[in-house]
Amino acid sequence: MSREARFAKVKSMGLCYNCLRPNHLVDECKYGTCRKCKRKHHTLLHSEGDSFDRGSGSSNAANANPIASLQAVVALRVLLATASVRMFNDRGEPVKCRVLLDNGSQSNFVTEKLSGILNLTKREANIPVSGFNQSLTHIKHSIATTLQSRDGRFAAELLFLVVPRITETLPAQTINRCDLNLPRNITLADPEFCTLSEIDALIGAELFYQLLCVSQIKLGNALILQKTRLSWIASGAIHDRGPASNRIACDLVVDSLDAQVAKFWEIEEVSSVRRLSDDERACEQHFSQTHSRDESGRYIVRLPFNSRKRELGDSYQTAKKRLYSLERRLARDPQLREEYTDFLDEYERLGHMTEIPVSDVAEEGYFIPHHLVFKRDSHTTKLRVVFNASSKSSTGVSLNNVLFAGPTLQEDLFSIVTRFRTHRYVLRADIEEMYRQVKLSEDERRRFPLACRILLEDFYMDDALTGASKLDQARELRDELIGLLTCGGFHLRKWCSNEPSLLEPLLDQSLDPHICLSESETQKTLGIHWHPREDHLIHVVKPFTEHQRTTKRTMLSQVASLFDPLGLVGPVIVKAKIMLQRLWEDKLDWDESVPVDIATSWSKYREQVELLNNFIVPR
Repeated sequence: MSREARFAKVKSMGLCYNCLRPNHLVDECKYGTCRKCKRKHHTLLHSEGDSFDRGSGSSNAANANPIASLQAVVALRVLLATASVRMFNDRGEPVKCRVLLDNGSQSNFVTEKLSGILNLTKREANIPVSGFNQSLTHIKHSIATTLQSRDGRFAAELLFLVVPRITETLPAQTINRCDLNLPRNITLADPEFCTLSEIDALIGAELFYQLLCVSQIKLGNALILQKTRLSWIASGAIHDRGPASNRIACDLVVDSLDAQVAKFWEIEEVSSVRRLSDDERACEQHFSQTHSRDESGRYIVRLPFNSRKRELGDSYQTAKKRLYSLERRLARDPQLREEYTDFLDEYERLGHMTEIPVSDVAEEGYFIPHHLVFKRDSHTTKLRVVFNASSKSSTGVSLNNVLFAGPTLQEDLFSIVTRFRTHRYVLRADIEEMYRQVKLSEDERRRFPLACRILLEDFYMDDALTGASKLDQARELRDELIGLLTCGGFHLRKWCSNEPSLLEPLLDQSLDPHICLSESETQKTLGIHWHPREDHLIHVVKPFTEHQRTTKRTMLSQVASLFDPLGLVGPVIVKAKIMLQRLWEDKLDWDESVPVDIATSWSKYREQVELLNNFIVPR
């Protein structure tokens, strides 16, 4: 069947041109691209006349590829210098990786993928990096490791900035090695330089010129073999017999900072009613058809896998390395180790985990790495264990990637907190160990009419903010909520109220141990600070950090830290946003010092904004 016939067949069947699957458009397809030209169509639909689209600039970075791609009809291809080296992980073991040598870069870079494999301690960084066409990315972490040549004769300690990706596979197209007439008596730094392969790191000018040696060999008019301390590297132009369309690696593209700031402004917009997407409907249908309940009433659900399940790779090695790293941290902190041990004991006692031999794990099993968040000054939960289902497997796909996300079930935060202000008697609680959203069956709706409405409208994830206008209604609501959630195996805890009599019947362990109506204590819940005894709301502002220079970046960072879900201090925040708007009108760069008049106004604002800590509003 010809290519045109295959194309017509796919179109008549309503299939995606990229993956040949139904029920979605090619622009929505999450599968790979054509293996020959990297465009969004299936390899079976490829035509030799296809060429690459022009790459989008930073303003369209949300849809951009990790490198800038453009159509260049030329009679040569440029080979970039690459080398195969070793880097050492947290246990001192060598890891083979492929690096790009770039004397035009002031810094060294490493991909997040390789950083995860090395499992080295990440250092906090705050470094803006600009690239081609003034594109700007902000680096948050760095790692330090040893780079060593394959023969072990050269080694250097280097600092690497961690980025999601450096470039696409290099070279841009597979090269026929036989056409290059390479000398047989030399050892190449990258024996596979002709084959498409990923780049794990980039070595900049800091080390580049230290690597160069005296010898150089010219192959033809443009391709050069250069001797280095990593062995010989190949770089330069390769002449073709005819014109070809190549992609050219020239830029690291990230989400535009301007696009990220747009979200900061849009977050306060009133959301419109949205319809469920196809994936969200599929997720709800999966839950309706597969969930069940055990003898105690607990809900049993199945993981909502999407069509990418087969792409999930091995995650055992990553999880094991994270565990080794965690054990080293625990060995240095006895208090943290004790808290972590208590967590594991409780997890096992509650039946949330069971031990299984590694040999019993199915091939499609997934090991979820975890890490600890420890807050010594926390009054409630000091230790929080975070399970990272977004950790990439060996194929670059995570468990979250192969699961339906599902629709948002809870109401918006503004509505919940606003209703909280309308009740005379209020209750606050959260669900202990709640990891799943629950859909109520019809019989439970009849048994618990009040609690049913509250569960759907006044819960934000596992936190409840609710109440009633009469005391007897509040008591009935409290009892119904406890009864309804107990049916599903959920326990309400950390109760708090502005009315002491609502808390008297509850067991001591169900009350919040860190709040007492007779004391001057403030509760933080869903972003607001509430004083139960006085029954008023206060606004808490942390002191703004004083920077050596005032820039657009530092101002935005501090304004974004002002969280006001009810809009009570809206006029104060708007004043800061007006100053930010002025910076956009003046087209200042992110790290450029702001004009003197704005810097003066910002200094006064920074001093006065802490007065909001004295701002009290009746609930």
